[in-house]
Amino acid sequence: DFRGRMYPRCTNLSPQGDDLNKALIRFKHWKPMGCSKDDASGFRWLQVHVHNLMEGVESELWGEDKAQKRRTFEEREEWVSRNEGHLREIARNPEMHVESLGLSHRRQGRREDLQRLAALIELDRVLEIHERERDWSVVKSGLPIHLDASCNGYQHVSTLLRHPVLARLVNVIPSERPEDLYREVARVA
Repeated sequence: DFRGRMYPRCTNLSPQGDDLNKALIRFKHWKPMGCSKDDASGFRWLQVHVHNLMEGVESELWGEDKAQKRRTFEEREEWVSRNEGHLREIARNPEMHVESLGLSHRRQGRREDLQRLAALIELDRVLEIHERERDWSVVKSGLPIHLDASCNGYQHVSTLLRHPVLARLVNVIPSERPEDLYREVARVA
């Protein structure tokens, strides 16, 4: 496309496809959620992914404690851990939580309802296996984890130019809270 991104000719079951396509995709070779019994590094990224998909979702299950944008990875993990029981309940009985999943009404634009359900089902499956095995190295998953790079081109430019202000705004240099370059540009404009 005009941005230099490459897309497949056939978008069926493609990461660039619609919500259903993205929800159905699994990697052929599943990977362990950790390298050892106590290493849950893969599970950590599943928690971050679940949080990202749950951002802004209203539910009586967690009330005011809803997942919110611009949280650190640790805060995202903590939110999923705090709400693990509720999230597993939704995964096990999605028909009882149609509103929370966003499946009750058709919307225009970007949709993530089926991806959200797929991630919750995977979260429940992975936790169920871990509860039985007690070893993250034997728990495997093939669910693709989506992480959006924030201003990726600007991240490269900030590094090449060694520009610390830009690097901080695009999260190359860590800060207490994730930064947003576009919000800063809008503020200045």
